[in-house]
Amino acid sequence: MPKHNEGISGAKGRNKRPQFDRMLKAVTRGKIDVVAAWSVDRLDRSFPELVAFLGDLLFHGRFPWLGDCDLDGLIAALGRVLALDIAVVVPGHGPPATLADVARFRDMLAELRGAVDRAIKTGVSEEAAVAEVALPQYAHIQRYAEWMPLDVRAAYRYLRGS
Repeated sequence: MPKHNEGISGAKGRNKRPQFDRMLKAVTRGKIDVVAAWSVDRLDRSFPELVAFLGDLLFHGRFPWLGDCDLDGLIAALGRVLALDIAVVVPGHGPPATLADVARFRDMLAELRGAVDRAIKTGVSEEAAVAEVALPQYAHIQRYAEWMPLDVRAAYRYLRGS
């Protein structure tokens, strides 16, 4: 098992610790499964600089189930995550991710919102929107077929305020 020890204080941050930064990037690529340290502060004094734990804000590798979420708030929160200088994103669902994965997920939600909003503006009923709105560019994602109709319905109700 490779070991990492630069002898540089965790207070220095990721930007001044190139080996540490490479290790974190290897974690996101799945090259490293476990990082062990005596204490979290041995890794970094500012843990949020290292990792963002997003819980249900991010589904990585599968299509989301939106339920009754605040869709605009979710998209905005993901935008704020993208402004962070972090190496690893831990989603609520799926393997560790990168900020690029967060951006793709946010863009997918924005596309879903836009498609449903266009349907509403053309006077389409909720049932018709469920039948007509599709995002074929995401059809390869696990659970798309199951949850896309539910997410269209959720976005429709959210955007209509009902």
